[in-house]
Amino acid sequence: MTKIEVRKSANSKQIVLINEKNAVLEVQEFDPSDLLAGALAKCTRSTVDKEAQRRNYKVSNVGVKVDLDRNRETKVSTFMIHLEIEGEVTESQLKNLHKAAEKSYIRRVLSQPIQLYSHVHFNGEKLSVSID
Repeated sequence: MTKIEVRKSANSKQIVLINEKNAVLEVQEFDPSDLLAGALAKCTRSTVDKEAQRRNYKVSNVGVKVDLDRNRETKVSTFMIHLEIEGEVTESQLKNLHKAAEKSYIRRVLSQPIQLYSHVHFNGEKLSVSID
């Protein structure tokens, strides 16, 4: 299983991907919004790939790009998903793959109400902190 660590130095933020043997796979600078958009893109691509394989469609490549626009006035975030499918598929098959893309796990999570909870640990101890 890959772990994701976020490290911050004086001049940059980095994402570090670490495998189950604690070997560093990749280090790169990032913007937190990139992680969210990247998760949506990866999950969408995997969902479409699996659907194409399950239905034996002749898909040679699936590409997904996600643009995230955060409107600070309306407090609405908009994800624009660009799905690029290559291969020998019919219009009906493309519609099926588009439907599958809209059912990806991360898309469902982002489309539903979300509750966020956090715990504070200080010097290894979990604290009870109340924010009023």
